[in-house]
Amino acid sequence: MPTPTINPDFAPVLETLGKGASDFFLAAGLYHAHKVSFGAAAALAGLGDEELHCRLKEHFGHGFVIADDTVEEDLRLVDALVDQRAWDSVVTNASPLIFLAKVEWLPMLRSGFLQFLAPPAMVAETRLDLPDFIACPTLSEIGQAFVRGAIWHPASG
Repeated sequence: MPTPTINPDFAPVLETLGKGASDFFLAAGLYHAHKVSFGAAAALAGLGDEELHCRLKEHFGHGFVIADDTVEEDLRLVDALVDQRAWDSVVTNASPLIFLAKVEWLPMLRSGFLQFLAPPAMVAETRLDLPDFIACPTLSEIGQAFVRGAIWHPASG
């Protein structure tokens, strides 16, 4: 495979954007074209996930691209999994628990799942006295990275 080259006419523009601008814009272009995942784009650009996110927002007005077809594919997968009852546990964030507590429906969660998990930081955010059946395990390092958004599992790429 031949080594790609960049048109030298880009040099004056890229120089004003700082070190690594060519890598960033090439990676961002591939990400926006749905050719690479967010994590892959960050690696190609030599940036951390948060830095890539900030630079995408700075130069493109948004940090993440959510394509309609990707969302529809994810929704179809969720429907298929629900139909198969492929899981027996669920992990939640704060908003559903706060809402269910307000309408006094937290106990209904017990009937839908064998295990209901809530990350410790989320439990602190809710400021709720949660029922005993909602487990609050400490997250692994990988789990913490996923919650922070450092690991992204692309549906298409």
